[in-house]
Amino acid sequence: MEQIFNAGLAAINLTFSPETIWFHYPLFGWGIGLILHAIKTILPDWEQRQETHLRKKD
Repeated sequence: MEQIFNAGLAAINLTFSPETIWFHYPLFGWGIGLILHAIKTILPDWEQRQETHLRKKD
C-alpha cells in the first residue's frame, strides 16, 4: 500500500512540477515515523528492563 502511495506522490510531482523534485520529503518523514514505530514495537518495555537491570547492579 505504501509503495502505491509513494509512487503516486512521485507521479504527481513529476507530472505537475518536474523542475522541482519534492516527493522525497514526505517519504523521509514517513520513514522516520516507521522507524520510531518499529523501535516502540520491538522494544516496548526497554525502559522498565533498563531500570530493573540498574537496580540489580547496585
